[in-house]
Amino acid sequence: MVTSRGVVAERIGFRVRLKATDGTEGRGEAAPLAPFTESLEDCEAALARPMPAWSFNSIDGLERLLAGWSDTPAARHALECAGLEVLARRRGVPVANVLSANANESVAVSALLHATGSAELAAEAAAAVEAGFTTLKIKIGAAPLHVDANRLLAVRRAVGPECKLRVDANGAWSEGEARSALRGFSALALELCEQPVASNAYDAMARLKGAVGCPLGLDEGLLVARASERLEARVADVWVLKPMALGGVLPALRLARQAAAWGVGSYVTTLLDGAFACAAALHLACVIDAGVWAHGLATLSELHGEEREQPKPSRGRMTLPRAMGWGI
Repeated sequence: MVTSRGVVAERIGFRVRLKATDGTEGRGEAAPLAPFTESLEDCEAALARPMPAWSFNSIDGLERLLAGWSDTPAARHALECAGLEVLARRRGVPVANVLSANANESVAVSALLHATGSAELAAEAAAAVEAGFTTLKIKIGAAPLHVDANRLLAVRRAVGPECKLRVDANGAWSEGEARSALRGFSALALELCEQPVASNAYDAMARLKGAVGCPLGLDEGLLVARASERLEARVADVWVLKPMALGGVLPALRLARQAAAWGVGSYVTTLLDGAFACAAALHLACVIDAGVWAHGLATLSELHGEEREQPKPSRGRMTLPRAMGWGI
């Protein structure tokens, strides 16, 4: 996967099994990806630390148990997911129903495209639309602006005016570059641009919001240290929630609820994670989904051998497994 931050060629991480004092077991996954999370070495060290020997019977109890892992989000994600599955299995329900009594049964998902050439990208986009996707996401910012413009134009011509085109710059631009680029893309009718400027450029995001012809998504900006103290409704139109980088499903759920209270949208994406993390992201998406934004969950097929374990997208949607726990 080519991004403005570099190439992601592989994902390395850990599967975690947590056995509670009553014998109930849960599963989780830690797939660190610096600089979004801690390093692989720090994650492994965090997972090797012994857990306190006390039981938990609620989400609050689980969070108290995990207080010592707040500085290692991927490790915390794994332990939290395993704990949530313990709670769900005790109740005999999917994890989504532990988080909310009103979880949706399915959500719309976007297709992540990653061909670099215009013709190849257009063909990939057309195939995704044929498969039923109505929202396509394209990484930009790694190539010169005119190259990205040609890539996006080729996609728009291939899929027509109805398909939603979402782009992700991964903070590649200055404020001025973002303004010029996105205004220049106005004829393409972009659905959204994720993180056009640097992760800590909140004021620049606020100035760009409403001035560039498409909504803006705050992604890496949610991962900055003490970010919650600097978040305001004016900063972005939508928050992009990555549970692996945020330290788990529960921190992401709190952000989604804060966004909703401020009238800001949110959707869930993965960090190109494995099966258990993708399952956790799907359960979260079914809890927060408001039917406005497609979620970035259809990424498991990028990882060889993982796709067999996870619910697959069908006609641009993913359905929540009804089995207890994560359902995989």
